[in-house]
Amino acid sequence: MHPCRDGLPWSVKLLRALEAGTGEPGDIELLKQMARDLGPGKTFCAHAPGAAMPLSSAIHYFRDEFERGITRPRGEAHADPIPVGSI
Repeated sequence: MHPCRDGLPWSVKLLRALEAGTGEPGDIELLKQMARDLGPGKTFCAHAPGAAMPLSSAIHYFRDEFERGITRPRGEAHADPIPVGSI
């Protein structure tokens, strides 16, 4: 089981980078993995699946839009763990 306090803020950070056009290769796969890890019965928090399931569906049906946000090699978004409450 994973704490959603870690996975959800990291998901938000990656989604914001993709929206800004500063996403990195591997971001979409990482988001898909986080959506699986935060799915029903896999976290301590009941709220995580409510965020993970729509994310998984959005990636499935609108992947090309997510891919438009990838414009640079891996770097800053993956450099450091996200401190809780920093988003």
